[in-house]
Amino acid sequence: MLALGLAFALALTGSPTTPPPSANKGAKIALGGAVAFGAGAGMQWLGVGLNDDPGASGRVGLTTLGGMAMVGATALAASAGKKLGEGQERDARRGRTFKHVGIAAMTTGGLAMAGTLIAIPVTQRRCGDFKCSLAALQLSAAVVAPGLGMWAYGREITPWNERRRIDKKAVPFIASGAAVFAASYIISATIGVSIAESRDDRLGRSIRNKMLVPVVGPAWYAAGPDADLGMAIVASGLSLGQLVGLATTVTGVAVHASRRGSRAKRQVSVTPAANGIAVSGRF
Repeated sequence: MLALGLAFALALTGSPTTPPPSANKGAKIALGGAVAFGAGAGMQWLGVGLNDDPGASGRVGLTTLGGMAMVGATALAASAGKKLGEGQERDARRGRTFKHVGIAAMTTGGLAMAGTLIAIPVTQRRCGDFKCSLAALQLSAAVVAPGLGMWAYGREITPWNERRRIDKKAVPFIASGAAVFAASYIISATIGVSIAESRDDRLGRSIRNKMLVPVVGPAWYAAGPDADLGMAIVASGLSLGQLVGLATTVTGVAVHASRRGSRAKRQVSVTPAANGIAVSGRF
């Protein structure tokens, strides 16, 4: 799915018969992302399958590792889209088209994932296990990844003077914060779902529902009587990771907004004068 979306982007680039090296590199990155995505999905299915055996070990680790691989594949989609756009002719209209399609795909996939997580109790009752929800989550992720690649490609082919750029000082905050929040939430959700699948009782479902709540959910579970010392430490760490990731992202957004406002106050005007030109403004 990932490779199909990015191959579609490459087919529409209008590149010459001999594509630039960056396009070839982008295609290789897209292929690597597709392999990582498929491997991650397979590990998750294997981990869920182990739940059929109450004595199976490593199911939480396997499903978590699969989720991390799929997150990495999504990041590769962005890198592939950027490489596919390098060396291409700048076209504002085509760039906007790809960015809008990419944003629509990411929004659709993200909403589908959120809806699937919320509907897990109902879906599990109707399907009998977690496999239906897992399939829906993976299909949603398969929509998000190409959407991110298309957005990155569209941004790359957009002329520099028409790009909306994030301030360089804000990028580390936003990128690291989003990565920490996403990773800690995926691990938290995976642990909660795995516990519910292995126990298959009211307590397991209660733990899952708590672990699916961002930031406060894992701490809620850790503070309760149902968590042993090891799980309480893990859940507290995941809650702290989500809080730190969210706070760091918000900090980055605030830095970007403040520096953008300060740049807007710096105005320069050039007017004709008797001996040439006159430059005035606020700095």
